[in-house]
Amino acid sequence: MSENIDITSKEWLVLRTLCLAPAQGSVRETARRRLKQYRWREPLHRTLFTVLSDLSTDDPETIRNLLPSRLTRYGYPDTDFATLFVAHSLSKEEAELVIEQLASSR
Repeated sequence: MSENIDITSKEWLVLRTLCLAPAQGSVRETARRRLKQYRWREPLHRTLFTVLSDLSTDDPETIRNLLPSRLTRYGYPDTDFATLFVAHSLSKEEAELVIEQLASSR
């Protein structure tokens, strides 16, 4: 159970990183490539990953503006996603490490 909680926390951290790219650069391509076949533990997380992966921008304001309508199309009309945009202190390398941990988890 604690492993699952840890994994879902890592999932959320990756999603936050996709919304607020680290100062050293985007991890979007790494996440797309490495998490393509990943089995997301939370259905909402999987949907958010799909939506965020399909966007062609790393601009947090643009992402914030596009998310509500995109999530509604996937069946999540009243999702509170504000915490996705709370700043974090992950470097690009740390974010890529979390992505690799998720990709190698079962």
